[in-house]
Amino acid sequence: MPFISRNVVFFHNNVAVPLGLNYDWNLVHGRDLEGREIWYATLIIEGQPVAQGYGQKVTWAKDMACREYCISKGFRPPN
Repeated sequence: MPFISRNVVFFHNNVAVPLGLNYDWNLVHGRDLEGREIWYATLIIEGQPVAQGYGQKVTWAKDMACREYCISKGFRPPN
């Protein structure tokens, strides 16, 4: 979902989060009407939901700390 730069996290829907702020995802895993696996995510910054999105694929950041964070929140690397 996010791409890491030196001081900002950029999300696919053009939301930018300064790295000094608390942010998290509320993730829901499920399947669409055709049975495909999807993720539904709400981006939460400083306790406030600010963006939502869903999709079949997760775009992995090259930054390992971000990748490990995503994994810890339930995202799995694509096959």
